[in-house]
Amino acid sequence: MARFLAWATGLFFVAYGLAFALAPLGMIVFVTGDYPQATSGVIDIRATHGGMSAAVGLAILALAWRRETLRHALALTALVLLAMAAGRVLGMVLDGSPNVIMYLFLAAELVVGVAALLLRPAVD
Repeated sequence: MARFLAWATGLFFVAYGLAFALAPLGMIVFVTGDYPQATSGVIDIRATHGGMSAAVGLAILALAWRRETLRHALALTALVLLAMAAGRVLGMVLDGSPNVIMYLFLAAELVVGVAALLLRPAVD
């Protein structure tokens, strides 16, 4: 189960990153419901949602590849997802009016992040 969680999370981040890198406007409208107001916003979406998300996924996959580093893959998974959840909650509180996608992402971040933490001790 631990390896599956790490691989699934890593592959999700790679696919999510590639989608944002290749189709930033379509993806950002799907996620947020609106377009960025400046060209630099699109560039940042490609870089952050695209490049950084893909890199996180590749890092998780690289760590999950070997049994000796699977615990690190789970730790990275938990760290990234729970940090995202914290930032998302902060945004919901300070900015208000989240859409359905924000709630779905928050639920997934919490469930997978906590599962990664709980599975770490089972990996030896």
